[in-house]
Amino acid sequence: MGEDYTAHEKEIELSDRIDHPYADENHVEWTVEAWERVKHAPEFVRPGIRKLMVQRAVKREFKYITSDFLTEIRNESMMLVSKRVKQFGFEELSMGAFEVA
Repeated sequence: MGEDYTAHEKEIELSDRIDHPYADENHVEWTVEAWERVKHAPEFVRPGIRKLMVQRAVKREFKYITSDFLTEIRNESMMLVSKRVKQFGFEELSMGAFEVA
């Protein structure tokens, strides 16, 4: 293929693609590696991760959700949580911060 790809987009063999309805509706594809990483998250948060990743991919006009993109969004999310915790007057994420929130 002669297309240019961003750092998060790469050519992926058809056999390496995952079918997921929400991703399909938004014309985004998951790589097997990224999909497998999500399986390590607690079961009750997986749907939220999958939805968030598709939303962020669409916003950034990415065609693929890769392991690297998953890491980038996770890091951004953790930075946001850290900033919010500090707004509550805590220096670190702790059970005390959850009680205040």
